[in-house]
Amino acid sequence: MVSVRNVLLGLVSLACCSPLVAQETVRIAVGEWPPYLSENAQHYGVAAHIVEEAFQASDMKVEIDFLPWARVLVYVESGQYDASILWVKTQEREASFLFSDVVLEGEAVFFTTRITP
Repeated sequence: MVSVRNVLLGLVSLACCSPLVAQETVRIAVGEWPPYLSENAQHYGVAAHIVEEAFQASDMKVEIDFLPWARVLVYVESGQYDASILWVKTQEREASFLFSDVVLEGEAVFFTTRITP
């Protein structure tokens, strides 16, 4: 016959050995920058999707909020958000923020059409 003591001991052992760790959520503030980041794109854009997959591989949830870029900078610096993505590394930003390894690399160019009279 199974005693109450043995049942309780078994339940306590099971609880101690099972991974009952709460999943951490990382809050990321971003702005619109299609096609890399867009509130209307699938997975919020390719950059958001890459970052979300990386965090999920470490069993972390991701919450992405879209805000004006100037507000993103202020909110991340003040700690209201954990991170932001797709910023160009500058000396000024390095003084306030930690930068990861490069996730996406691109080239910025200006272009215009020539208007002739």
